[in-house]
Amino acid sequence: MLLLWGLSIATAQPVIHSSFSSDDGNPALDEDGTVNGTVIWRTGVVHVASYYSIAPTTQFPNPVLIIRTGAIVKIADRFAIVGGVPQWAPTFNGYISAGTDNATLQIDGATITDIRDDSAGGDTNGDGANSSPSVWGNLRFSGSSRDYLKNSTIKYCKMGHIGSMDISGNAFLKFQGMYSSSDQNGNTDPTVLNASPRIHDNSFQFFSVPGNLDLRGMTPVVENNVFQDSAGFSFAVWTRI
Repeated sequence: MLLLWGLSIATAQPVIHSSFSSDDGNPALDEDGTVNGTVIWRTGVVHVASYYSIAPTTQFPNPVLIIRTGAIVKIADRFAIVGGVPQWAPTFNGYISAGTDNATLQIDGATITDIRDDSAGGDTNGDGANSSPSVWGNLRFSGSSRDYLKNSTIKYCKMGHIGSMDISGNAFLKFQGMYSSSDQNGNTDPTVLNASPRIHDNSFQFFSVPGNLDLRGMTPVVENNVFQDSAGFSFAVWTRI
């Protein structure tokens, strides 16, 4: 039986990522195919990940994840074959995390969304017309100025631990908010304290919860952005006492 995945960019199984170390040098998972501490997720492919951390090792203390233009990334929980049909379970707390300021996360021109989102890459999780995308978790940067997020579409998540990085030209859809701190309870990591991110030329459409840019403890440049559909407030700079 020919199984058509309904992908808008390919009719092949998605690339499955489980850990940074197993990706590095694997030509099916890493575009450069070289064990060098840099993993590149290629364009023209649907990538599926769940709890994906970029962690330094003794051999490579400064790891880098690059997500290429045209790549589609979907966040899921687990994978199973049911009746011969591959199926992905949704997750509500999945993440891509650089974790530490020794790591680097660079995203340019990609789409990052929920596994239930058929509008990007088709019906990847095999649930047909039952698709109902929702919040999947967290996109967490390293806190370094080497990171960037540009010209991408980010859907159904929140984003945090941003340092003095460039965030530009993105469409944030059904977005839960952006946080400088390492969590949403005001516990600011020294890595991002006093950072100066530049957030410009983006559009923000917030989710049904109060959406905001929480930039406490930072000296950001925020310019030429569009805010819409916020159920709460769109922009906040909170002073730490």
